Amino acid sequence: MKCKILSLALVFTVLMAGAAVAQQGGGQRTPPTTEQRLKRWNDNVFSKLDLKNDQQSQMDKIFTESFTKMDSIRNAGGERPSREVMQKMNAERDDKVKAVLSADQFKKYQDLMQEQMQQMRQRGGQGGGGNAPQQ
Repeated sequence: MKCKILSLALVFTVLMAGAAVAQQGGGQRTPPTTEQRLKRWNDNVFSKLDLKNDQQSQMDKIFTESFTKMDSIRNAGGERPSREVMQKMNAERDDKVKAVLSADQFKKYQDLMQEQMQQMRQRGGQGGGGNAPQQ
């Protein structure tokens, strides 16, 4: 009888511990903030472009606007923007980036963007906050 009670207590404890772990993680990630995404871009892309101070501030502004716009679209519909919308937004952003960077810097930027897209595809499309680069 004691053995059954101890066994049931053990099973109950394991089940409760599993439920607690599931509630903590929940399988849902909170999207990174605009500041976190911008930091990742600075660390993984902008830092490799040898930007001047004025270029850095312009790039920060361009990407902050892009992230904010994407967030507003996501928040309005509760879903990630469609592929077409994302491509249009990225093209608009890149037009602004091209106006800020030299020809060599923009070429390097495009190469870095290609690398980021390949890495994202290899991870199965997990972008972590939309268009944020990850290493």
